[in-house]
Formats: sequence, C-alpha cells, structure tokens
Amino acid sequence: MKRALRAIGIAFFVTGVASCGGGTSSPDTTEPEVVEVWNPPVLEWTDCGTNLSCTTLEVPRDYSNPDLGVFELPVNRYRSATQTERIGTVLVNPGGPGSGGTFLAEYADYYYSAELLDRFDIVGWDPRGTGGSIPSVDCVDDLDPYFSVDPSPDSPAETESLVASVESFAAECAARSGDVLPYVGTIDSARDIDTLRRALGEETISYLGFSYGSELGATWATMFPDSVRAAVLDASVDPTLGYADSLIEQAAGFEAVLDRFFEHCDLDNCVYMQNGETAAEGFDRIEEKVEKESLPTYEGRVSAGAGVFQTAAASSLYSDFDWFLFVEALAAADAGDGGMLLELYDGYMGEHVDGRTLDNEIEAYFGTICLERAPDLDTEAVFALDSVLGERAPRMGRGWLQEMLVCANWPAAPNPRPTVDSSARDRMLVVGSIGDAATPLAGTKAMAKALGDVPLVVVNSNQHTSYGSNGCATKIVDRFLIENAPPTENANC
Repeated sequence: MKRALRAIGIAFFVTGVASCGGGTSSPDTTEPEVVEVWNPPVLEWTDCGTNLSCTTLEVPRDYSNPDLGVFELPVNRYRSATQTERIGTVLVNPGGPGSGGTFLAEYADYYYSAELLDRFDIVGWDPRGTGGSIPSVDCVDDLDPYFSVDPSPDSPAETESLVASVESFAAECAARSGDVLPYVGTIDSARDIDTLRRALGEETISYLGFSYGSELGATWATMFPDSVRAAVLDASVDPTLGYADSLIEQAAGFEAVLDRFFEHCDLDNCVYMQNGETAAEGFDRIEEKVEKESLPTYEGRVSAGAGVFQTAAASSLYSDFDWFLFVEALAAADAGDGGMLLELYDGYMGEHVDGRTLDNEIEAYFGTICLERAPDLDTEAVFALDSVLGERAPRMGRGWLQEMLVCANWPAAPNPRPTVDSSARDRMLVVGSIGDAATPLAGTKAMAKALGDVPLVVVNSNQHTSYGSNGCATKIVDRFLIENAPPTENANC
C-alpha cells in the first residue's frame, strides 16, 4: 500500500492513487448522476485560535437520496491577515485519500507564504469518512496484525497468510463501517467542495490540492467548472490510468527513486554498506536477513519482518529529506535492531499507542480508493499482475499486491471517478517533480494534458509535492492564485 502525502514543506505523503482492474490501460470512469443541488445550512463559526475559526458542514450521505442522513464535516478557516485586500478563499486538501484537511488551515502560517495569507482566507476540511468526520471510516483498532505481514509472498504459506489478512481486514471494515463505505468516493467529495463553496458564500473559489487532492480537485473542476476561480494541482496523479495500472506505474516510480537513493549512498558510502558492497547489494542483504528472521523492536509491538521493512522503505522515498533516517534504520537492522524500521513504518501507518493505531487515515484511504477499482478486480486478477509488478519494479513492486488484494476484497461496490476534462482549462495549473515516487512525473504530465494542456511546472527534486518546499514553485503558485497569472510557458524549477 503506497499512499501519497506527508506535509507541505516536509513533503506531502499519501499511498498511491489509481483506478483499473486486470491491467488494461483505460481508466475506470463513470458519468456522475445528475442530482438536485443541496442547500447547506448556514455555517455557525466559533473562534478556535489566532485568526482561526471553526465550524461543521453538513452534507448528505447520498446526494441522490438526502433522506439517508448526513456527514458532519469539520471545517477550519484561517482568516486573511489583511481583510481589506482579501481576494477570496483558497480551499486546501492534503490528499491521501484518507487524510483530514483541517490542519492545513489550523497551521496555515506554517504551510503557506505570507503573501498568500495576506490575500486569502485558507479553508481546510476533513473530507467525508476521514479525520473528525461523523461518521468516519473505522475498521480495526490496530493495523499491525493486518499490515505487518509479508506483502510480497514467496511461498504458499506466505500467500495464504497475506490473503487471510486482507480478507479479515475487509470483513472488519464491512462490520464496522459497511453503511458508510458506499458514500466516501471522489465524486461525492467533489460535490462536497461545491457545497462548501456555496456555504461560504463564494460565487467562485480557489483551490490548492496535493497528491490525491489533485484528483479530487480535477474532479470538482470537471463537475463544477463555473465555480472554479483558480486551481493548483501539486503532485498530480495520472487521470488516464485505471486502478491497477496506476499502482503499477506508482511502484515503478518508487523503484526509480530507490535507485536514486542507491546512487546517493554509493557516492556517500552510507554506513549500512559493508566493505566492497554497493548500496543496492547492502539493501538486498539486509532485506533478506529481515525476511529470514524478524528483528526485535519495542515491548508490546510487532517485530520488524518483511512487511515492516517494505513499508519503512516506501515511507522513506517520499522525500530525500528522509533518506538519512532510512540509512540509520538499515544500519540498525544490520546490527539486529528493528526499532528504527518500525518507527518509519509507524510514520506511514499512523502513531501506535497501547495496542492501538491512533488515526484512521489508512482505513479512510481504502474507503475512497477501493471504490475506484474495476468491477472484475478479484484475488485471482491481482495475483495475475505479480510478474508485471516484479518486472516494472524488481525490489519494490510486489509489495503492491497487498494493497490491490484489500481492494479486490472490498465490501462496497465500485463507484469510479468521472473522466477529467478541459472545462476549466484556463484556470488550472499543474505542478510535478522529477523525483516524485508516489505520483511520477509522467502521470502529472498526463493530468496537465487531460485538463486541456494546461501550464505545467516541473521541479527538479526528489520529493512528493513542491509547494512550500521549493521556493521557485511556491512563487509561481502564489502568483497564479493571486493574479490568475500562469507561467508564460511550461516552467522549470
């Protein structure tokens, strides 16, 4: 499982975003059902911090059948520092899918430039099923028993263990959240954006979305083009691929960045490498050691086996800022200590205290992304992709089997996103980086093309997302949002 988010300025971190079944190149898309406009209640704001106000937005669980009840979505608004010069509102989404977004407004003075904060209110919300949303997707108390298993089985026993774990996880999701799962897809969240816009009283509104937030923003812009003032999609997913194909391409993206990590370590002689050993050889040796015998970690926690190792590796490839931590974790593992590998695993899976995983980001991730699968995706179809994953990404690829198997066993019927189009092309900007593992640059270019060959900013970095961490990209995005002024041509940073 490879999400695609983390945090602006540190690198947004979240697992893959995708949408297709057995392995074709066409996306699984649908045309959204025409529904009546939902008139949201008047928002009642309360002060909840410096320049910060908070409220709750009610949206229908099912826009085509509002009688089924509502989601209550937490909303935070960071007020423009100079209200007299305020242009409007920027809606912000961190991606995931599965990540709540209220923190992006709560800590707006950390994430966004002073120039942007002078001209806009920043509004972040927890999308349906995530964070503080009521209800939210809830499956299990502790993710460890399900996701510390070997995600790339090499024997019948390992295959049986993997299949049993994903079947059990999916069954727990059905038991706890079965009535919620059909209603947490991208189309409904895109409708929520338009509902939030109207609740804020904005005729048009601006948007800044990261990673999966690019898919959500492109879907909203396609469904509600007349409501778009300006939209920036940072670390865009590829809207032209289906679920399985997108994950295959993402696995290849992580493999490419792992190779960059090896190049760095070969030059730097990273401490986990033995004399005469290349960085790749050292990595393979330590992974084989961990696969043969799990390493001790902390009292009361799982040992560091293949599942922990592979998640730790993927977690470390979202940004080269994290490479030094992975080097230290590999060296510790070589010495027989799996604690640092587990810490990197926890950085991806969520904080773990007293036998519980404290947030629901992974569960909410599957709640959204599994709706984008093809109807014919089943366990057999997933294992048929084993060799393709191994060919495209020899070290990393087969670990994606676990994520696909979860969706192949998902209890809610597919409800794929609509086809992205160019309805709002003159108000869109796309940003991507050369060394982005989670949303490879080729897919970001495909997003820019699908939106109508909109301007594309290419950043030379080994990072997932660029706003706030790359000064050049940040200035271009700010100018676009403030002035509706894109680069004169495709820009490089």
